[in-house]
Amino acid sequence: MNWEVRGVTRFTAEKAEMADHVCEHIDIGDNCHYAGEQDSFGPVTRFYYCSACHQAAEEEAGEELTCCQDCGREFKMKDILAWKPWDFDPRDGSEPRHVCIECQGLERHKDRVARDKADYRRECDDEDDEY
Repeated sequence: MNWEVRGVTRFTAEKAEMADHVCEHIDIGDNCHYAGEQDSFGPVTRFYYCSACHQAAEEEAGEELTCCQDCGREFKMKDILAWKPWDFDPRDGSEPRHVCIECQGLERHKDRVARDKADYRRECDDEDDEY
């Protein structure tokens, strides 16, 4: 099972050697953004970008269409909440639930969030902890 990873890192020669794509604007030693897939053995794919190219890629990804898993209507990714419960772990196949802004205000989602909060408190046995 693979899961997505992303973040910021210092670009090294070792990363360049293993990369699937390196933005032409970054050099060894630069801080850069990365995205890719990982499995339990380590990186599967890695893409490294400068800040400007990362921003452009994020904007492009935000324009992709997806469905709200509550109402079934289609929205751009940038207009969807990728909701994750407190025990979310992509390594076990968990995927975020896509919920549109309208559905976020409905009882169905509010109940989901309340159940998740109760599950967290029950599992972690810490009623006073800020969730």
